[in-house]
Amino acid sequence: MRQRANLVRTLVIEPDVVLLDEPFPTLDAHTREFMRAELLYIWRSNMSTAIMVTHQLDEAVFLADKVVVLGGDPGRLVSLIDVSFGHPWSVDLKHDPEFHRITNQVWGVKEGEVRSAPVT
Repeated sequence: MRQRANLVRTLVIEPDVVLLDEPFPTLDAHTREFMRAELLYIWRSNMSTAIMVTHQLDEAVFLADKVVVLGGDPGRLVSLIDVSFGHPWSVDLKHDPEFHRITNQVWGVKEGEVRSAPVT
């Protein structure tokens, strides 16, 4: 409930840009899925720009129009991947082969980045 209240507090002032930094990590899987759906509903109603930081690749693909993959030290743009699903999204999207293709593409970029990182 606290996560919902925080999201509503942020969006009630109708900002042009919303920054979400790992908004759902403390939630159980069921509640996280519900909150993702809520976020999509609110975003569609408000249509402001949202920038979300997440380490959950499927979450990035599910919620984004574009996935920006950042590299390590120093932070740099590694890849910009278009997510070309039509609006509105639904939870059923996760069963779509295109969803899996894009998620695997993001995974491949991240895996390449990790493998090429120097060992310290």
